[in-house]
Amino acid sequence: MTTRAARSVRILLTGALILLLSGLTSLQMPMARAATTDCAPFAILGSRGSGQLLTDQNGFGQPVYSFIQSFKSKLPASVANATTTWANPYDAVSVDGVGSAVNAASASLGRGPYVDSVQRGESYLRSKIKAIRDECAGVTKIILAGFSQGGQASGNVYQSLDASQLSDIFGVVLFGDPLFNPLSQRAAGDFDPERVGVLAHPASRIRAEFPDAANGKVLSYCHLNDGVCQGFVSFRPFKVSGVTAHSTYHTQGDAADPTPYAARAAQYFANRAGSSVTPGWPTAAITPVPPVYAGRPFLLSGAASFDPTGLALGYAWDLDNSGIFPAPSAAPSRSAVFDTPGTYTVQLRVTNQAILSNITSTVITVVADPGPGAPEAPVSLTKTPSADGESVTLAWQPPTSGPPVKGYEVFTSDGIPLAEIAGSSGSVKLLTAVLPETVYIQSVDDDSEGGSLTSTGSPMQSTNATVDGPDVSVTTTQAGMDANFSFRAQAGQTIYVNGTLIRNSNWGTNHISLLDPSGDVVWKAGFLSLEGPQHLTPPTTLSKSGTYTLHIATPAADSGKITVRVLGTIAKGSTILDGPPVSVTAPADQPGQRATVTFPGQAGQTVYINGSTPNNLYGCEFELYDPAGNRVASGEAATLNWGQLLLPVKLTSTGTYTVMITPSPTLSGTTSLQVLQSILSTSAIVNGPPVSLTVPPTLRGELAYITFVGQAGQTIRASGKYIGSDPKWRISTTLYDTADVSLGYSISGVFPTMRTIVNPIILPTTGIYTIKIAPDSSGTITVQIYG
Repeated sequence: MTTRAARSVRILLTGALILLLSGLTSLQMPMARAATTDCAPFAILGSRGSGQLLTDQNGFGQPVYSFIQSFKSKLPASVANATTTWANPYDAVSVDGVGSAVNAASASLGRGPYVDSVQRGESYLRSKIKAIRDECAGVTKIILAGFSQGGQASGNVYQSLDASQLSDIFGVVLFGDPLFNPLSQRAAGDFDPERVGVLAHPASRIRAEFPDAANGKVLSYCHLNDGVCQGFVSFRPFKVSGVTAHSTYHTQGDAADPTPYAARAAQYFANRAGSSVTPGWPTAAITPVPPVYAGRPFLLSGAASFDPTGLALGYAWDLDNSGIFPAPSAAPSRSAVFDTPGTYTVQLRVTNQAILSNITSTVITVVADPGPGAPEAPVSLTKTPSADGESVTLAWQPPTSGPPVKGYEVFTSDGIPLAEIAGSSGSVKLLTAVLPETVYIQSVDDDSEGGSLTSTGSPMQSTNATVDGPDVSVTTTQAGMDANFSFRAQAGQTIYVNGTLIRNSNWGTNHISLLDPSGDVVWKAGFLSLEGPQHLTPPTTLSKSGTYTLHIATPAADSGKITVRVLGTIAKGSTILDGPPVSVTAPADQPGQRATVTFPGQAGQTVYINGSTPNNLYGCEFELYDPAGNRVASGEAATLNWGQLLLPVKLTSTGTYTVMITPSPTLSGTTSLQVLQSILSTSAIVNGPPVSLTVPPTLRGELAYITFVGQAGQTIRASGKYIGSDPKWRISTTLYDTADVSLGYSISGVFPTMRTIVNPIILPTTGIYTIKIAPDSSGTITVQIYG
């Protein structure tokens, strides 16, 4: 509907326009780096968008990277080469898939992945600005560039600076700001002026006008139908937007000019820096306006207007198509109202600093106001928890009367959108880990928002934990109340969680999920509420840096105290087969701390592990993992004395094997172990003389195998004694058949004199039998077999 008048004329500016634009031409190009200083002429501080990685375009991501490259290309070579860049190392948590609901909800709750990520981005950015100013105040000109979440952080920081700090900020460019304010003087792009940023609800959250907005330091770009800076719902007609337009700031312009917004911003700030350009004619553009209602104010936007050389523009509107324009304004948008239905031509004149102007016009269609008639609230709300406790599905039906519904907005009590749904009825699946206590489902039609239905759930208890910090607890005061424990962790870090769940009499299941900074589930399981501490998660190596959340969905009938401890330290040791014992210690202030001991192994070797644990009541679990990370053996032991911790196992591959030691969650102290492959062996004769084997002190607990030939149907028994380094040491004996299968006859005890170590047994087959003896320590074992 927009037409461009062929009236590009050089005009005599009014005094007001001269005053408006004169303040934008006084900045000069900073000096190139002097030999006596390390201060750069420009420092560009870039903050990437949600989900972009520090490996994306040198840590800047698009469109910030394109802006930086384009800006530097327009500077003199000496200045460009001396300009420094810095990529904000914050999390930039992803909002893809399920994470989008998680992060939006976290914003409404004032905690969680998204809010934490933005705040850390702000903190890094403030620290960097301070560091630059501490060394180069008044010399280095700082430019802040941010996209999406990074735009939110950059805008927040700029608006928090004092006058002295602002003096060193040369420019700010934002792309797709979630708090976008379409009425800002510094808004730019083909956005719909009636729509605000997705996180700019309620009105108190919308981005306030920038400090000294008229000085031209800031550009905040927003594409039409970018669901992040425009919100996901538009009216006249009702439509749910996506995020496709959110990713095109470095590749697309708009109907007024195809120059991408990142390149436009670069040209604008290069011009402010004094870059030598030949002025060109600007292009005036009015964002298309859908039909409006008579008597209702609406907004006009000329923010898509464009100057090819980056000169600042002034805007003047002619609402009655008279050809008479008022004094220009730096604000690209304004309000208008027509009282009578019909069509009206509106003109916009834009003028740049070189006193070059362009005029365009558009036709506004005004229709009769349909009057009151917003849709009523939806009805018949149902809430269905998932079987694993991770999510809740809300479902509803359309209103039973009133105007037809075109869709629904689902949002929190703070106005943060959780979902936008088109259609007369709907449902939405929300993660319980970030589900607010109150959720609203509001009906909408082509014209406006209508009535809302409220879903109230059980409040959630939440607290923060620290990796390798103390126990933290919450007490659920209502049956079925869930709990969240949040903690910061780094990519590549391995963490595990111990804790005590609510004790219940119904053997209910607690569903436990570990969510990463994007809100994606990285681990989950169900646990019975047992007495005492439990291992709640296995060691998990994290793939992202940021805030993780341990969500515990409790049984519906239970309430009480939940305690967790997040651990990130794993004590490490190494040894060799038949080498000396190695010890690892769980500190007194970190009970339950795990440990690993590694050793090299060869395929075909048989190994076993002896050792001692800190306690003979609450012991440790021992697991053996092969070089590929597969668990090949496991066992539990609790012994203050030296004993067998892991039974013999034959290795199937060559490489580094790992013994994982998992103490009881309340256990601290030292675990010692020795990995052995050596086995003492000798043979005996039924009714023959005694045979002896000696376990050396360097291989305490070395296994001893005594073989003999037995006949099918023969009854045998064995006696033995063990004279060890301590009279209290014990031996355990087990008889194995010709196929090396235990016959189930095991005896353990102290045997200082000859005593029965194998009870009488009838042998099932003819062949070679083995008595396997596991001593506690070193000493001499003597055995005699009777038939």
